[in-house]
Amino acid sequence: MNPMKFALRTLLAAAAVALLVGPAAARRDDDDPDKFAPKGGKFAVAFPGKPKESRKTLKSDAGDTKFYQALHADGEGNVYSAGYLQFPMEIPADQNKGLFDGFMKGVAGDDGEISSKKDGKFGPDKLPMRDSVVERDGKFVRVRMIIYEDRMFFLMLLGTEKFVKGKQATAFINSFEIKD
Repeated sequence: MNPMKFALRTLLAAAAVALLVGPAAARRDDDDPDKFAPKGGKFAVAFPGKPKESRKTLKSDAGDTKFYQALHADGEGNVYSAGYLQFPMEIPADQNKGLFDGFMKGVAGDDGEISSKKDGKFGPDKLPMRDSVVERDGKFVRVRMIIYEDRMFFLMLLGTEKFVKGKQATAFINSFEIKD
């Protein structure tokens, strides 16, 4: 296996595990009262409440990858998450499918099943994007991944099937925008 592909898959598996780890201190750094935009995050999204943030650096032979996640859990057991993996290099177009597949394999774990996946394009620049749904441990995870330069952004919703496919979840995903 290509060492770069192996390093990317290792980083993705580590990041997917980190998604389920409790985040650290909360902060809101944006000017738009309706959207959360973390400092240096290059994105904005409308959370239904104040998210908690976490940052990690994932080490590999390919270089350090920065992991960022903002997470909000509502009172009904549903979770909203947005973040990114920032790689030490721009992501080559021929690596997009492997990156998406590796990330989803990490989300699904050994006992989850990817019940849907659809590749598409995001925004006016037609960035590579994939939407997927995973069923795992009686819960559902809806994921949107978008590749932009050296980052793979992700939006994740965890809860019942009704929640992850519902209006609130769709509004959250559709509120995402990339900011330079």
